[in-house]
Amino acid sequence: MVIGKIPGRIIRKNKAQYVGTIFLIFIAVVTYLSLQLSMENITENYRDFKEKYRQESAHFSTLKPVDVSYFEQKYNLSIEERFQKDVEWQGKTLRVLSKSQKVNLPYLSREEAGDVIYIDPLFLKANGLKIGDTITFGGKKYKIAGSLALPDYIYIIKNDSDLLNDPNEFGIAVLPTEEVKTLGPVPYHYYMVRGKITDEFVSELSANASLLSLQKITENPRVYYVDAKIKGAKIIATQFPTLLLVVASVLLFTVLRRQIGAMQQEIGALFALGYTSGEVLRALLGFPFYLWLFGSVLGCVAGIGLAIPLARFYAAYFNIPIISFKFLPQIIITGLLLPAVFIFPVTYLALRGMMKRPVLELIKGLEKGRFKKPFLKIGEGTNFLTRMALKQGAINAARGIILIVGIAFATFLLAYGLAAKDSIGKLMTQSFGEVFHFQYQYLLTSPLDQVPEGAESFTVVPAKISGTKINAQLYGIKPGSRMVTVRDKGGMVKLGGNGIVISKPLSEKTGLVPGQLMELETVGKKKLSLDIVAVADITLGNTIFIYQEDLNKLLNLPDNYYNGLWSNPKLTIPEDKLVAFFDKQYLNKALENTAKPLEISVSIMGMVAILFALAVIFVLTSLIIQENRRTISLLKILGWSNNEVNFMILGSNDLLFLAGFVLGIPLFYRLFNYLMAQATKVIDFSFNMIVSAKTWGLVFGVLLLTWLFAKFLNRRKIAAIPPGEILKEQVD
Repeated sequence: MVIGKIPGRIIRKNKAQYVGTIFLIFIAVVTYLSLQLSMENITENYRDFKEKYRQESAHFSTLKPVDVSYFEQKYNLSIEERFQKDVEWQGKTLRVLSKSQKVNLPYLSREEAGDVIYIDPLFLKANGLKIGDTITFGGKKYKIAGSLALPDYIYIIKNDSDLLNDPNEFGIAVLPTEEVKTLGPVPYHYYMVRGKITDEFVSELSANASLLSLQKITENPRVYYVDAKIKGAKIIATQFPTLLLVVASVLLFTVLRRQIGAMQQEIGALFALGYTSGEVLRALLGFPFYLWLFGSVLGCVAGIGLAIPLARFYAAYFNIPIISFKFLPQIIITGLLLPAVFIFPVTYLALRGMMKRPVLELIKGLEKGRFKKPFLKIGEGTNFLTRMALKQGAINAARGIILIVGIAFATFLLAYGLAAKDSIGKLMTQSFGEVFHFQYQYLLTSPLDQVPEGAESFTVVPAKISGTKINAQLYGIKPGSRMVTVRDKGGMVKLGGNGIVISKPLSEKTGLVPGQLMELETVGKKKLSLDIVAVADITLGNTIFIYQEDLNKLLNLPDNYYNGLWSNPKLTIPEDKLVAFFDKQYLNKALENTAKPLEISVSIMGMVAILFALAVIFVLTSLIIQENRRTISLLKILGWSNNEVNFMILGSNDLLFLAGFVLGIPLFYRLFNYLMAQATKVIDFSFNMIVSAKTWGLVFGVLLLTWLFAKFLNRRKIAAIPPGEILKEQVD
């Protein structure tokens, strides 16, 4: 059909506005396919890994050895003792674990006999080690035979309280059990369990083996952080490209509606020649077909290509082995067809009104020739150039709204990336700088004969919020503690009796506020009912503070009991007394190393924001220039310069740019708060989002440069329109 060539001819003639729309569709499809394919493969491999390699249901530690066979038979469980020891290698900490046989089986990249060791791939890469190298600790050399992954160490953090992993400073390794035992004694026994954990099992374990701690897999931050991140990434993988598609579709609707409006005489002529409405409609649906074809097909190819390296990146970050990679057809087909769900309906809406109008009205082009009165009343005393610019903006109000929304969304993207980096730093500074003033934390099996000089004792017990799955750390601190400053928004907080102060994340998760009671269950199912005095201005951790003497009384412990020490000088603690050790400097190094990949993420987010803003600006301004070619030509004949014509046609857009940026600020806070609320439901931190003026200045500067570049391109397009354009069109 000859008329079927019309869309292709018009797209080739007016490339600018269509290329921008194709680019947006391309970006949306690439984002959707790469994220969805990688996330689905990660999720599937993660599920297979946990099942095939027998991920634990829980782990616990005791002071006394446990009769494994007795508990296995009575409660139908698989229980295995794990031996582990932290060793120092070139100033780094390597946690050496015994190779398990029943629970938490290690995934090894390759196996080899002899004095060999397996180390997690992140530590190997960060420290310049490779398979075949030799590593020495404990007076013995081991050959690195391969890398490993463990089902209970998906997110490799040193301590349960750590938010960030740092492979430069900490890693895990596997050796045979007998080799681990030679590295030194451990003052407690560590067991892994697979099966259903019942209250009866926990009670009997507490009574018989002096239970120190028990952590279910759903409470293990080395696992549930990964679960939360994968769930969040899957949501973004669907919502973000869909949002881009919606924006692209609105732009497409605007472009096609204007383009078809300008074609009404040609459409009327086609009807006069005998073409039916169906034939004309099918021909003009070539517009969305070509846009969908180029945007979606190219996007699919690029998205599939990016999915594999993206999956490998996530797998390396989470230490999940890629057992197999599947190109899931349902995702590819969805990614290919999803744009069509938006594009074809908006094109039909743009054409529907045209199809119902009389042929003579279309041929006369009455709607095209009508003068559109702007809703804006402008005084005659205003400068002519300004009046023209404002009238052009008022006439094109619909496109102005789209431009404002596009700039606002680009503002959100760019600010989100920059603010995330700033907020991580603030999160750590506030929680570990302004609240906790110690350098080292030691957890003990029992009190020492004497508290070392310069140290401060505390009591800490794990607790669970009754009726929920939320776990917390209950700290008993001394009145007037030098190591911990407990403040709320009003200043210092005083405790006493059953009064407690809870951290901000814990308050947000439980919905509890000062004046309410908090019901807790500690190890051994001891129940406590405590009065919330205040919510501390602490943004990290599910933490509860109470005076040490009061906590000891509630737990029926001696008045002078403690199981932890805080200090600024490093202490020498006997190995048979030390359960765990925390150095705040490790956290600072983790933060510094995390800033590097964050910078890359911010750069990517910034580039997407810039390209998105540029595409929106370019599509809309190109459309305005195309529609006003005759006006531009006439103004040039009347003697106006290129700069003056540019100001009259596009000058009002400067105000729209500013309006979009201003709108983007509240949009950012609303969307950011929503995203953080979803993300922190299962993670023990809370963001106080206050973006600095410097950050907003940087966001504005980047977007302004993008805007000026787009204006430069538009100025060149206007300059390229000859004064005789109007005469040429009249001759044609």
